[in-house]
Amino acid sequence: MDTTDVQRMFDVDGMGRSFLIGSVVGGLLTFLVTGGITLLATQELGPALVVGGFAGFWGGPGFGGMLGAVTAATRAEDAARMPDTP
Repeated sequence: MDTTDVQRMFDVDGMGRSFLIGSVVGGLLTFLVTGGITLLATQELGPALVVGGFAGFWGGPGFGGMLGAVTAATRAEDAARMPDTP
């Protein structure tokens, strides 16, 4: 992989925005799903919030940010492959 390929990958418009949105959405969804599963496992509200918060803080932003960044990169690659049509 050439240095210009790596630089072009990071110059994608909206990459940071997509990463941030993905991180927030991933964190919230992980919090809600993990907390909900903990509640369904007959735990009380307090422990369910703690487990959901822990998983949402440590797992959600990384996974969501990765998906957001990959989505932005894929859209940029698809746009680069498409011919300009009026």
